[in-house]
Amino acid sequence: MLSSLGFAPASTKGRLPLTATPDEPRATGAAIGIVLVNLGTPEEPRPQAVRRFLRQFLSDRRVIEVPPALWRICLEVCILPFRPRVAATKYASVWYPDGSPIMVHSRDQASALAAALTQPEPSDDDGGRVGGAGAVGAGAPGGAGAPGGATPGGAAPAPTPGAAPAPTPGAASLPDTTPPAREASHAANYTVRYAMRYGSPSISAVFDELAGQGVGRVLVIPAYPQYSQTTVATIYDAVAAHLRTRRDQPELRFVRSFPTDPRYIEALAQRIQETWQVEGSPDFDGGDTLLLSFHGIPAAMAASGDPYPTECAATAAALRARLGLTPQQCPMTFQSKFGTAAWLTPATIDTVRALAASGTRRVDVVCPGFVSDCLETLEEIGILNRETFAIAGGGRFVRVPCLNTHGAWIDTLANLVRTHTQGWVV
Repeated sequence: MLSSLGFAPASTKGRLPLTATPDEPRATGAAIGIVLVNLGTPEEPRPQAVRRFLRQFLSDRRVIEVPPALWRICLEVCILPFRPRVAATKYASVWYPDGSPIMVHSRDQASALAAALTQPEPSDDDGGRVGGAGAVGAGAPGGAGAPGGATPGGAAPAPTPGAAPAPTPGAASLPDTTPPAREASHAANYTVRYAMRYGSPSISAVFDELAGQGVGRVLVIPAYPQYSQTTVATIYDAVAAHLRTRRDQPELRFVRSFPTDPRYIEALAQRIQETWQVEGSPDFDGGDTLLLSFHGIPAAMAASGDPYPTECAATAAALRARLGLTPQQCPMTFQSKFGTAAWLTPATIDTVRALAASGTRRVDVVCPGFVSDCLETLEEIGILNRETFAIAGGGRFVRVPCLNTHGAWIDTLANLVRTHTQGWVV
């Protein structure tokens, strides 16, 4: 039939580079695969490893919108010969004994989520609590609803600006707790893995591993609460590129973003309040400031339709509402500028410098768009911005840890899984 229409058989005419081996993993079975995907990391804090990582990362057309031929020259001649050595020193300054921070936290999140998903799901009568099945607030930006100040186990009022938050059990040591067991409504066979968009474990390797284990349905959760083409869209691209090489493909779903998810906002609020339990609360009436620092993107991307700054603003508004703070007390800023093009403003480091110059005695910084501590939070915020604040005459600088494996964050992930696998669970 195809020959009569002028098409040659697939074996003799150009085709997709399909993996045509008898031992190709079979994407069949009732198990549900959950893949948490973060950005990636060098394998070690050395220039050669950093160079490999940066070459892959900075070759992504979603990340760098410069004509490929021109950018290749710039990358190979102006960036890769020099930047890896500087970046390797920064990585080494925050490297954990057991590996890269983002790798360690991603691995631990996957393990904690797998454990949480073995616990019974909350029943429908677990009415409205954050961490329960029906928790939805009202009036949050983006239509998702603002959390009503609830915490796992009961409601708590939003704190008065400048006042100490209500005590959280174990907060003095900022524990990474796991959600408690809850009453069942149904269960599922989940297999949880983590992957990296750049570096390893790669998305392709993880998908093949799941297929080899008989996983026929996969939910991909990008580790980015706010959507951007530079993060979430490039994960879509990588998944699609992998599947183009496979004949037997799984059912597939994605979590696009969750900038005002009530559980996510509550997890951020708890992390901030636990930090204040240890560090003392800022005196907002006296001029202390809590910065909400998001990763930046080029302004031209936002002007061309990337919704990232809008979703960041929605997160900021929901978190301020939960904490009872104003935009002046809790401004939104952007960090991690790369290159000479205009990026989203105000820049975190410029804001930190200006606050110090104006006499601000204390600045706290939380990074809502980073769910795992990494180079950008540990070194850029925790070292560079801290030093900038001190040199400019500022007083106290407090970095709020990322969500990592905080129990409320793992509960958020578990709820995302259960929500987005509805219809798959039997």
